[in-house]
Amino acid sequence: WMYFCAVRSGREEERERRLELERAKEDERLRTKEKEEASLLNKLRSAKDSSYHGKSSCLHGTRVAVLRDLEAWAQEELGPGRLFWLHGVAGCGKSAVAASLAIFLNERGLLSGTFFCKQDEAERRDPLRIIERLAFFLARINADFRRALITSLDDPEMDGITSFDGRFELLIRKPLVACTSSLPPNRCILVIDALDECEDSLRIARCLVEMAEYAHWITIIATSRDLPDIRSKI
Repeated sequence: WMYFCAVRSGREEERERRLELERAKEDERLRTKEKEEASLLNKLRSAKDSSYHGKSSCLHGTRVAVLRDLEAWAQEELGPGRLFWLHGVAGCGKSAVAASLAIFLNERGLLSGTFFCKQDEAERRDPLRIIERLAFFLARINADFRRALITSLDDPEMDGITSFDGRFELLIRKPLVACTSSLPPNRCILVIDALDECEDSLRIARCLVEMAEYAHWITIIATSRDLPDIRSKI
């Protein structure tokens, strides 16, 4: 009986060692996979100073009604076509409203990403940069979108596709189609400022509309001057 116990104890110890080794191998595999995915996601270029950080927000007690309406709308129930277009003449304070809204949403853990366009800064007016950042923001919220995006980024032909339509198709449209039945635990709320200062604002406007209509988990607030061409797309 003592021999039997000793044999069983030895077998249990061996089994535990094997399980521990398998767990270590799986942990290493996951770490390697995470590093590879992070490397692929780093292909999505950022644009210097394109976030809301450091932007001038509304002075205390100003734009109260507009901000209250935007804050309430951004937190409404999800649904199709969740795109709010805030428009006005140049210099009327749209960017300050966008920055204040971003601060409000971020303080409540609701903000997924921002892009503040600027006509006289190459990176911040580049439509491809906007598309890449949008894809990055969506991937942080929806795991299924992230997996589909990783597949696109891992495609050897990806680097050769430099057109706007080609990039939008691979980085946003295809991943969105791949996760049509996926509803992430958190909504994706994006703030895009000064859309009219982008080099291809009409295409970006069209893409924002498509994203909001196709994926009910996406909410977009965009600002721009009230230009007829942009109005026709939104």
